[in-house]
Amino acid sequence: MCVKCNAEAAEAAYKRGADYHMAEDYKNAIREYTESLKYNPNDAFTYLSRGDSYRENGDLDLALNDYNEAIRHNPDLDLAYYGRGHVYNYKGDPEKAIAEYTESIDIYSRNELAYAYRGGQYMEIGEYDLAIKDFDKVIKLTPNDPEAYFDRGEAYQEKGDISQAKMDFNKALQLDPNFSPAKKALAKLG
Repeated sequence: MCVKCNAEAAEAAYKRGADYHMAEDYKNAIREYTESLKYNPNDAFTYLSRGDSYRENGDLDLALNDYNEAIRHNPDLDLAYYGRGHVYNYKGDPEKAIAEYTESIDIYSRNELAYAYRGGQYMEIGEYDLAIKDFDKVIKLTPNDPEAYFDRGEAYQEKGDISQAKMDFNKALQLDPNFSPAKKALAKLG
């Protein structure tokens, strides 16, 4: 058995899978990632990537299985917990999604998307102060992102702090004058 050949075959299939995933051809991505795993069945990143493709394809249970495998092979792979958070988000289970995003953040505290999605899940359950705290972190990590200010503005609006909401919506527009969600939110608030 040629170990180098297997490694090369696994890498080639992985790269094809990544190309298919980027082209949003998730079925072929899944096929190629599966091929890669035949040669390297212990690769956490391939399970993670195939899980992402399954998730994007709407196969949430298969995605969850692959994220679990990724974590089994590499318990410190923050993106696998992040992926599980998305699965639970899509399944309408905000508490489990929050737990997974938190696990991802505990491993890698600079993942602004994990904070943003966790903040969104906190919004789902009416925990606006916790959502604002997460959006504050997103703003700290990505201060020029209008969506971060918009998201925090929505949390302030839901909390009833309209003046702070308007400030955040205006900041989003300052960063991107064409950011239509902020324009619509301000128009609604009058």
